[in-house]
Amino acid sequence: MTSLIEHIHEIRDMVKSNPDLLDRLNVIEMMVTDTQKSTDAWCSRAMDDADKLTRENVDLKSALVHQDDELGVCMAKLGERK
Repeated sequence: MTSLIEHIHEIRDMVKSNPDLLDRLNVIEMMVTDTQKSTDAWCSRAMDDADKLTRENVDLKSALVHQDDELGVCMAKLGERK
């Protein structure tokens, strides 16, 4: 798959004799690069957040299992008292 930056480089070769078009291509290239960097950073944060939530979910499930086990022990002790 050809990236937009690769297309810009191809176009740059075609219009290299026109400084105005080259300047405009440079601006577009910077915008594309900045957008890509922002998107990459957002994706990285989203993945980090997803990993954090997954770990928290595992911890919560473990805590619930532990609480359930403790409740079972307490219920068994109450049953023994009768």
